[in-house]
Amino acid sequence: MNTEALTNIANVHQSVLTRHDQEIAGVRTLLNLTASQRRDDLNAINQVIARVAQQQEVNTQAIARQETHVAKMEALQALNQEQSNQFTTGMIELRGLVADYLKGRSETK
Repeated sequence: MNTEALTNIANVHQSVLTRHDQEIAGVRTLLNLTASQRRDDLNAINQVIARVAQQQEVNTQAIARQETHVAKMEALQALNQEQSNQFTTGMIELRGLVADYLKGRSETK
C-alpha cells in the first residue's frame, strides 16, 4: 500500500467517524428531548393527580355535609310524626269530650 491509498483510507475513516459523531449527537438530542418531554408529561400527570385529590377532598366534605343534613331531616321528620300523632290523639280526646259535653247538655234539657 502506498501513501496515497493510506491517506484515502484515513480520509474515509475520518469521514465515517464524523458522520458517526453527527448521528450520535442527533440521537442524544432526541433522547434529551424525549427525557424533557417525559419530565413535562410527568409534571402534568402529577398536577392532574393533585387536582383529583383536591376534588376528592371537596367531594368527601360535601358528602359529609349531605349526610349531616339528611340526619337532621330524618330527625325533623321523626319529630313531625310524633307531633302529628300527639295532635291526632288530642283531637280524638277533644272529640270525645265534645261528644260527652253535647250528650250531657242534651240530657239536662
